[in-house]
Amino acid sequence: MSVPFQFFYNVADADGDTSRMTLDVDPTNMTLSQIPGLAEYGWDLINPLITGHLESVGVTVNVDVSGFTNAVASVISDVQEGAEFLFKSADSFIKRLTLPTFDETKLTSGGAGSDVDTSDAAVLVFEAGMLAGLTEDLVNFFPLTTSHGEDLATLNKGVQKFGKNR
Repeated sequence: MSVPFQFFYNVADADGDTSRMTLDVDPTNMTLSQIPGLAEYGWDLINPLITGHLESVGVTVNVDVSGFTNAVASVISDVQEGAEFLFKSADSFIKRLTLPTFDETKLTSGGAGSDVDTSDAAVLVFEAGMLAGLTEDLVNFFPLTTSHGEDLATLNKGVQKFGKNR
């Protein structure tokens, strides 16, 4: 079996509350052009059984990460300790990105501050890559965007963010 991916269906009730349901799918022999039809077929099976309405549907692709670098967490890592980055598009649409287990030495004042040190070399590489977009073998470039489809243009700020109240 291939690495599965998920269709996710966001369904809302009459009060506007939403819930997400997922269907795991084996993508063997599937093409990208088939994804919309398969998502609709899944919805056609679900729809007669519920009273809510479909707000959105998407797909999540799982990737085998066994060959990636840094596959082992540092002993000091904590998913509750992160950093939130605020990017903007040229039209001032906002994209927030939270990184869990953020390396606190990359905060101002050597980790004592609450802002991300935007002069840190690794932060500068991250910022440049986020603004330039993802690349595949330095041939194909895929811009990163806001939820409005606007390309990221600037990093406004990075701040320490905790996952739970302390």
